[in-house]
Amino acid sequence: MNNAQLLIIAAMAFLIIVLLLRGTRRRKASKNTNHMNDLRKQMAAQRADESATQLKVELQELFREMNARIDTKMHVLNELILDAERKIKELRQLQDESALGRDDEAEEDREPVVVEMDRSVLMGPAARAAKLAATPEPDLSLPAESEPEESDQEPKDRYAIIYKLADDGMTPAEICEATGQARGEVELILGLRRRRQSEQR
Repeated sequence: MNNAQLLIIAAMAFLIIVLLLRGTRRRKASKNTNHMNDLRKQMAAQRADESATQLKVELQELFREMNARIDTKMHVLNELILDAERKIKELRQLQDESALGRDDEAEEDREPVVVEMDRSVLMGPAARAAKLAATPEPDLSLPAESEPEESDQEPKDRYAIIYKLADDGMTPAEICEATGQARGEVELILGLRRRRQSEQR
């Protein structure tokens, strides 16, 4: 073998060694990278667990503090409610006492009320007719210059009792019983009266 062949073989061996070294370094670097990534993941998971644990502890402490505050406020509220109920009872007692005092004063100041009732309400139709007949009729005579109106005024004077009984709310049958006149005559008189009133309107 000559020197040229030896140099070629040496160069090829050197290249092979370099390539092997590079591959080894790359594998080591990748292993280191994977290991670092694993370490980072583990550290992140550990930090997350620590944060969750700390948050849980803080929440428990906050819950205990809130429960303590709520219990204190509930106790104060119950005391206020009891105090308010006592005051309400006292006010009701005072109101009852004042109402009783007012009732007593009102009974003392109250005077007996005398109610006067018209006895004519209790009378029957015949008694009312007799009472109206006994009452003096008003003087409906007109002066001499009003003679043309005497024809319209005479029926009113003649049948004043029938008109009064009708105005008091008696029916024609009751008026007949009270005055002794025929029912047809009473109905005719009342009908003429209604007719004159409608004509005057």
